[in-house]
Amino acid sequence: MRINLEKLYRKAASRPPGYLEEVLAAGSVKDGYLEITWPAYQRLVAQYGAPVSNWVNPHDNPRQPMRGVGDLVAQLAQPIARTIDRVVGTNLQNCNKCKQRQARLNAAVPFQPGQKHPN
Repeated sequence: MRINLEKLYRKAASRPPGYLEEVLAAGSVKDGYLEITWPAYQRLVAQYGAPVSNWVNPHDNPRQPMRGVGDLVAQLAQPIARTIDRVVGTNLQNCNKCKQRQARLNAAVPFQPGQKHPN
C-alpha cells in the first residue's frame, strides 16, 4: 500500500504529537510515497482511531458488476487518468463531467437485459 507523502504531512498537522514519526517508521519512503503493509496500516488505524489515508481494502469492497458501456470505458480510462494525475498533478480521476458521461453511456447502452433506454 502506498500513501502520498504530501497528503500524509497535511493530515499529520491535525494529529497528536508523534503521529507522523510513527507512521513513517511503519513503512519505507520511496519516490514521494510511504509504502506500508496492510497489517501495519491496520495497527495504526487501531491506535489512532481513524484511517491514515483514504485507502480501501480490496477485500472489503467487492467489485460491483458493470452496468453498461460507461463502466467499461471508465475501467479502461481510470489507470490512464491515475497516471496523468501522478505525473502532471491533475485530478482527472475525480472529474464530475467524466462521471456524468459514464452515467449517460450506462443509460444509453446497458449490459443488463430488461434495462430501459432513457428515451
